Amino acid sequence: MIIIGIAFFVIGLLMLLFAWRGRIFAQGQFCRKCKFDLEGSPIDTQGNKCPECGQPIHTQSSRRITLRRSSRLGLTLAIVLMASGIAALWLGSSGKTSIFFGFLPDSTILWLSEQGVDEALDELAGRITSTTNPIPAEFHIRAIELALVHQADTSQPWNPRWGEVLSLSFGNPIMTDDQMKQYVRNGTNMSAQIRNRVRQGADAVDITVTSSPGRISAQNHNETGYWIQTQLVRSGVVGDKPRKFYGDDQSMHNFYIPKHGSSSSSPYRNTINPFGTGFDREPGSQVQVYVEYELVIRGLGLGVVGEYRTEQSILIIAQDEDVVSTFKDPELAQKFCDSIQISPVRILKNIPEPTSNFGIRALGIRLKFDGILASVAMQPFLRFDDGELIELNNNWTQQGPNPALKGSGAYLAATYYDAAMYERVAIITQRIIDQGHIDIVFKTDASLAEWKPGIDRVLDFTLVFENIPIEVYEEEDTIKFFPITKTLRELEWIEHGCTEDHTAGP
Repeated sequence: MIIIGIAFFVIGLLMLLFAWRGRIFAQGQFCRKCKFDLEGSPIDTQGNKCPECGQPIHTQSSRRITLRRSSRLGLTLAIVLMASGIAALWLGSSGKTSIFFGFLPDSTILWLSEQGVDEALDELAGRITSTTNPIPAEFHIRAIELALVHQADTSQPWNPRWGEVLSLSFGNPIMTDDQMKQYVRNGTNMSAQIRNRVRQGADAVDITVTSSPGRISAQNHNETGYWIQTQLVRSGVVGDKPRKFYGDDQSMHNFYIPKHGSSSSSPYRNTINPFGTGFDREPGSQVQVYVEYELVIRGLGLGVVGEYRTEQSILIIAQDEDVVSTFKDPELAQKFCDSIQISPVRILKNIPEPTSNFGIRALGIRLKFDGILASVAMQPFLRFDDGELIELNNNWTQQGPNPALKGSGAYLAATYYDAAMYERVAIITQRIIDQGHIDIVFKTDASLAEWKPGIDRVLDFTLVFENIPIEVYEEEDTIKFFPITKTLRELEWIEHGCTEDHTAGP
């Protein structure tokens, strides 16, 4: 709006100058002072004077050869433009631009939107959703077309205001099925990672297919009412018989238009299981594999919106070789240790008797950090005062470096349909309660990362948190750490230091 105000004011000022100067309406010799027509009067001899005003006229500088008349219409328009520019500057600086754009006709709003005026785009989005004064269908259709053109032009930065136009139109009958498919296809980033090495004779190699929002975000989060699905189609060794995937080889969740600036992704993990010789080849040889997959929108018959194929060459390694390697970097490990805090250990006091096929989180801890400096694959353990180690159920495996990643958790679960597990967990939790504290140890285990194709090597180090206090609770909900709840945000994080062997203690 401020730019428009400046433009109006400058244009008005230039128009004022031209209108004030006016247009030529007479040519000849005229007195410069009173503009009297000197035709027929002596003007070249010294002493000649203007018959009207008596001004000497014998020099050229005392005369003019044209007469101009100011344009009243031009002056009026110039003043209006300058006043509009001043008003626009005031509205822009005071945050009241919607008042100005609210008076503009639909055609002007659409034209200004096409020129990239953000305030016009805001007004356009508002008129699309208006129930009292909705935008005419022909303008709505044109707005959708312009938004899709902007989305397809990757040379321009994505403007989430165009995303808002498309988001508000999604599912509206005025937006065709093909346009909705185009919006989703061009706005979703699809990729597949395939593990680049596999042991000789292995039955399969791990893959991860990920969908993430790209040029699709809007100014506001919008639940569309549709479902989005990553569907695996077929895979195998190039040139060999393909293996088809079936209905359960998919990842599906509700489809929403994300708010601009938010980040999310939906990874789906599976394997390529080739027919025939497959990976039973000499170590050192290369095998070209592929995976084909689709992006699907479920709901009202939209169906497949995009088809994709990823190929990659895989190295066959000996059966005793590591798929994921480790590396040591004492300085990096030290930085890692210094950046991590741990929560108290939360324990469920009275574990319910086994009654169903669902497990229960009987113990929970969480790490806090702002980004990770390298890929990690670590198995957490409880360590009692007598040195005994008890392995926790889940591990900490993250691909890095990733400065945006924050926090990770671990828990010990009692599985209801396994009576022996139930009794074992009950004994462990009671033992921790009796001891009053516990050590938490994280040890690197590169094999944990084999199922994540994006991780080729992990940092080799150990974290030891000593004498971590415990918090005992009666209800399971109080120890849960996924998803993050108000209870988690209220945790008191424990500071620690790191020793030279990269272990941490309070």
